[in-house]
Amino acid sequence: GVYSYTITDDSLCQDFGDIIIDDIEALTAEVTTLDPNCPEEDNGVIIINNVSGGQTPYSFSLDGTNFVSSNEFENLSAGNYSISVQDAVGCTIELEANINAQPQILINIDVDQAQFDFGDQITLSYSTDIEPTDILSLSWTSPADLSCTDCDNPSLEILQQTLVTLLLTTIDGCTATAEILLTPADPPFDIYTPNVFSPNGDNVNDGFTLFTDENKNAIIKSLAIYDRWGELVFIAENIAPNDPSLGWDGTFKGERAASGVYVFVASIQKSNGAIIRRDGDVTLLP
Repeated sequence: GVYSYTITDDSLCQDFGDIIIDDIEALTAEVTTLDPNCPEEDNGVIIINNVSGGQTPYSFSLDGTNFVSSNEFENLSAGNYSISVQDAVGCTIELEANINAQPQILINIDVDQAQFDFGDQITLSYSTDIEPTDILSLSWTSPADLSCTDCDNPSLEILQQTLVTLLLTTIDGCTATAEILLTPADPPFDIYTPNVFSPNGDNVNDGFTLFTDENKNAIIKSLAIYDRWGELVFIAENIAPNDPSLGWDGTFKGERAASGVYVFVASIQKSNGAIIRRDGDVTLLP
């Protein structure tokens, strides 16, 4: 506005004039946000633009205390922010901004049959909320042999409990992972333990071991034999069942062991990884 003034000195002399005070435009600004590219990423951006009014230069702050000259704030996580814009004389306005989190990518692994047995061939598939055109790549991994590792529907033979993992990558570089633990049905499993053997070289019951169904692909993890005083006289690990030549041949320290009753303790691992323990006694005949 325009203001008039009068100056009077001690001699009553006066001077008159006008002062014009310009009206400063109010400080205004706008906010633009860029959301993170992928779920759980902290790369959101806030940009303060179209700043006008007040007196330049302008400064900006996310906490109302620490002001910087840059009008862009990067590497921000999802959430609500209060931005302060300040001009050269300290006039300040507050702006609100919101950075939205990207939704989690939904992904599941599916199997073409609800139940499967040891040795079955199964085919996998997947479901996701990502459009096919937005998928850059698929990567299947498993200790088992997969028919393919970058296709939609790999297949594999179930020989034991198996973990399969799928990594999906989008064209934006976002990733999602799914896992499935494939466990074959637990079939009946018979174990036969002889209660007597005679290592006399007639090729009949010359060794002691455990017997299982031939097609179960089991393994004897350990077979230990103890005498009546609890002394270990034989131990074998990770041997195939059904083969007496791999078991105890009735000797101890290179000599024929004394005839009598001995105690065995054994553990057998089934094809699906389960461990079965057996113990009992066996008679060594002359």
